[in-house]
Amino acid sequence: MDALIMQLVDIIRREVDAFQSLLESLEHERDALVHHEIQALAAASAAQQALTAASAQLEAERVQVVKRLSAVLQEDADSLTLKRLIERVRGAHSDRLREMRETLIALQQKIRKANRHNAMLIKQSMKYVDKSLQILTGNGSASGGVYVQSGRLETSSSPMRGVLNQVI
Repeated sequence: MDALIMQLVDIIRREVDAFQSLLESLEHERDALVHHEIQALAAASAAQQALTAASAQLEAERVQVVKRLSAVLQEDADSLTLKRLIERVRGAHSDRLREMRETLIALQQKIRKANRHNAMLIKQSMKYVDKSLQILTGNGSASGGVYVQSGRLETSSSPMRGVLNQVI
């Protein structure tokens, strides 16, 4: 059983490393979004895809080890979570697994927060691009309207000319 626990610790350590790398990649993505660096954004996206694939592989390995541990501990493989395993295992292995579990939870929270922040930046960039295109083409909700002396917005029946010619 000790060999299986050591194997599990190694897999979880590699998962922690992958999640830390993913968090770094999300930070690079954020910087690329803020500075409008398309190549850096593409590189961050490619790194995230590779890390996601590596994490999926590590998860599959972890599931196999947990299945073998569940047979040794005579537990249901589906109910043998890391928390439950920590309760069942004693000594240094338990402390190490507890540490790693807390690290994984903290990393997941940071990753979720970074992901939400990046999504917000992407949406904001999309709105900016859309508004810029509306201004350049003369299309948009306020196009065709001008303020008159009374302070009201008056719409004209003729379309407002944009900066760009739409005819190609």
